[in-house]
Amino acid sequence: MPVGFETYSATGVPVISFTDRIGRVMGLVAGNQAGGSITDPSLAQGTPFAFVMMTGSITLASQCPQVTINGTTISYTASNLPFLIVYGTY
Repeated sequence: MPVGFETYSATGVPVISFTDRIGRVMGLVAGNQAGGSITDPSLAQGTPFAFVMMTGSITLASQCPQVTINGTTISYTASNLPFLIVYGTY
């Protein structure tokens, strides 16, 4: 019998099992509209992820930033709208 953490729904269906990966949000920062980067050593604790949340009204002419991750550094391109970057590990 495997050992680990498992949770079940009210009907007995597994919701989370010991083989699942669960993400952890490590930070949220306001992006610089000119582009830039963020370094956070805690990203070395797992597989890093990041996504962008636009905080302005998006149109077809909007320039949304692109995000790349290299080690513990998250880099992003310029944007013509304000945005937040949410990042963490899983």
